[in-house]
Amino acid sequence: MEPLLEYLKAKSINYRLEQHEEVFTVEAMMAQKVLQDAPVRGGHDFERNLAAYYTIFLTRFFYTFFNTEILRVNRTIFNHRFACPPLASGLVVKNLFVKDKKKKNLWLITTRHDLNFKLNQLAKHLSLKDFRMAEESVMIELLGVAQGCATPMALLNDTEKKVNLILDSELLASDDTLIWSHPMVNDHSMALTAAELKIFLDSLERADKIIKVDFATLA
Repeated sequence: MEPLLEYLKAKSINYRLEQHEEVFTVEAMMAQKVLQDAPVRGGHDFERNLAAYYTIFLTRFFYTFFNTEILRVNRTIFNHRFACPPLASGLVVKNLFVKDKKKKNLWLITTRHDLNFKLNQLAKHLSLKDFRMAEESVMIELLGVAQGCATPMALLNDTEKKVNLILDSELLASDDTLIWSHPMVNDHSMALTAAELKIFLDSLERADKIIKVDFATLA
């Protein structure tokens, strides 16, 4: 994280940094009684709620009978008071590191965290064969971050510019909007305004490797 902070300061890019305790592994969640009491988000999102209950069941099963951390729980299915620190207004991002099936090019997909989309629809929109998840070892090698820490800020480490960025265009719709992501570690959250994020991406001189997508247009 420190090299990133030094880079932002050198480029006079303002940022906001907040530290928080990451509740992620099964053992940590069980110790804090997150899984026993975790409230699933309400509303009419039936599939998300069902997935949450199913994940909680599997996690309890593996932990109770095998005392193992084999499951790494997707924290977005839990109420934010368990999974995320209270952040100021703005947009929180989620990131996927993928490769396309035909050319094996690498892609970092950065969208709003609550945006639902299908990888095959996105690939079709970009005239690609399809997407599949890329290996974590490749992400560590090129972006310098492990699973759970993916972030557009990690493009700073991609000096050979092998990773393409697919960016949710809505993130940049308003210059004053705070965009929250990980600063290469998942126990901190970093916010840049959309305007400052544009400056950061421009400073990397990789305009030909960035594709802005309006996810509302995906069929």
